[in-house]
Amino acid sequence: MGGVDRADQLLAFHRNDLKTKKWYKRVIFHLLDLAVVNSSLLYRATKGSPMQLAHYKLQIALGLMKAEQAVGNIEEQRVFGGTRVYNRASDIPGAVPYDSINHIPTTIAQSNAQRCKMPECKWRPAYRTKNAVYLCIEEDGPTNCFERFHLL
Repeated sequence: MGGVDRADQLLAFHRNDLKTKKWYKRVIFHLLDLAVVNSSLLYRATKGSPMQLAHYKLQIALGLMKAEQAVGNIEEQRVFGGTRVYNRASDIPGAVPYDSINHIPTTIAQSNAQRCKMPECKWRPAYRTKNAVYLCIEEDGPTNCFERFHLL
């Protein structure tokens, strides 16, 4: 009974006190707390590193927020792949163009510029995005490779 007693003890220390008239909400939050406590105990048993329950809950919350940012809209995502194009920047992993995290282009020196990642473009842009992907950015021009790369 050591596991049940330990889980009850941790639940008593870090309880979500939800005062509501609906009984099912209290049951749902109790089961959610119980699942988090049990996963915390399993994490301690497998990893061997003692992590406080409050810190473990914080890590779960941060991971869920990052997962929400990374998923985005599934209908707009496409499978990235194809044949390798030589004399271009290296191919990037499939999920990176669609994770919606840190895609702000940065200005670089023209001497360090490489060819644009898009196959039909021949420009050497002075802008670099996440994972050193070089893309043209012309808002009014026909070669806005940054927008086409992230939206196609």
